[in-house]
Amino acid sequence: MTRRAAAIASRLMALGLLILLIVAALLVPLELISRFTDGQDSLLESRKLLGRIEASVREMQARATAEGERQQTPGADLFVGGTSEGVALAALQTRLAAIAQAAGLRLQSAGELPARTEGALRLIGLRIDMTAAIEPLVEVLHGIETTQPIMLVEVARLRSSQAEGKAEIDASFDVFVAMAASASGED
Repeated sequence: MTRRAAAIASRLMALGLLILLIVAALLVPLELISRFTDGQDSLLESRKLLGRIEASVREMQARATAEGERQQTPGADLFVGGTSEGVALAALQTRLAAIAQAAGLRLQSAGELPARTEGALRLIGLRIDMTAAIEPLVEVLHGIETTQPIMLVEVARLRSSQAEGKAEIDASFDVFVAMAASASGED
């Protein structure tokens, strides 16, 4: 009987091993197919995302071209443009007025400062005057420092004043900007 039990046990093990091999033979290809399908889905999603990004880039390029914002010369946005110093000063004044307006202020006056040459740069400038609390003035200075073209505040005059019971500051800033070579008349 022990021989017979050993033979039965051996056959059961062989049968179990056969069943295990059949299950493995079925599951491994199913797992590979599942991973392949997941990879295809991921690839399709990536292609859709790439298509959306490319469409956005094309739209931004078309908008920039339509608005004339595409720069032909690297670094051209660092200088104020214009066909003359007068036009460049007007562009600077418009930019400074927009910065002040964004801070909730209005320029009280803007006056031309003498232009000068520093190395290879032609600097033109305006003196701007405004009255406000400290927070909006800080916003104006931050706007001047962080926008393009690059603007330099060379002189800041601050004087305390009282208006309608509020403490305010009378501020005057001398702001200079470099002109593009074609606008300054120098090459």
